[in-house]
Order: sequence, then structure tokens, then C-alpha cells
Amino acid sequence: MQVMGGNCGGIIASYVYLIRDAPRFITGHSILIGIEGYGRSPASPLTHSAPLTNSTTDVLQVGHHLDVLHDDLVYKGERAPG
Repeated sequence: MQVMGGNCGGIIASYVYLIRDAPRFITGHSILIGIEGYGRSPASPLTHSAPLTNSTTDVLQVGHHLDVLHDDLVYKGERAPG
């Protein structure tokens, strides 16, 4: 997916960085800064909500395998009873 994003970025750059805008490329920089901001806008909330979601899941699963020995869980993995 990262390679796909890089390829798309190269395609976009070839259309927004025009020779007539050289050497400052204000249009190209403005468009790509806008795309960067648009891409980062959901990243911040997701980065901060993922640990909260994981800790909530951990709290809900406490006590789920209390009747199973730790060695059984390690040996059998997800096929352990419980």
C-alpha cells in the first residue's frame, strides 16, 4: 500500500509541478501540502485512540482464561480450552 501511495504521489507531482511555475512551484507545493494535511487529519485521532481501544479490549478479556494454566496457553495457543 505504501508503494501504491508513492506511485500515486509521483503521478500527481508530474501534473502539479509545472515548468512555468519554476523555480518556486507555489501551486505544486500548495496542492501537496493540502494533500499531506488531508492525509494526516485522520492519523492523529487514530494514533491516540488505538491504545485506548487496546486497553479496553484487555480489560474485557481479564478472567477469560483463569481456569487454564499459562503453560497450556503457551503450548496450545488459540486452540487452548476456555
